Amino acid sequence: MKVLRGVNLLHLLLASVFLYLRYPATKKAPISIGRFIEACQAKGYMVSRNTILRWARALRSYSFEPDKYSISAKDLLERCWSDLQDKYHLSEEVKNDATQILSSSSNIMAGRSPYVIVPAVIYRVCKKRGLFITQRALAEEFGVTEVSIRNFNKELSKLKL
Repeated sequence: MKVLRGVNLLHLLLASVFLYLRYPATKKAPISIGRFIEACQAKGYMVSRNTILRWARALRSYSFEPDKYSISAKDLLERCWSDLQDKYHLSEEVKNDATQILSSSSNIMAGRSPYVIVPAVIYRVCKKRGLFITQRALAEEFGVTEVSIRNFNKELSKLKL
């Protein structure tokens, strides 16, 4: 295979592991690139974020199933819920409210990453219920920036959800 010439096979293998951990069929909470790199470096694999992401993109482009790595916001919420519930002591009502918002506002979510949508909705529901959770904590949990959560939250507030 031409793509393997001059490639560090360790980088290719680590990128494959990263994609597996983000694959929806695993039913595990997806891991962010930051956490994945920290875990790799803790085990002695000195690899950069850019290297893993570059090879992950290359592996996806060679895939015969282009949509197999996409995940809906509802599915992402389901996969991450038990970790979020344990870590932040969230009730099932928060999940129910978040699911309701995700169901009712599909037009505003078009073209948005579920990794931004879900934390923004969770933040909004927690704020509405008087629960304390920061945008920073959710941003770190989902591997996105606080600004992304804040911007999507502004769009949700325009809808009065």
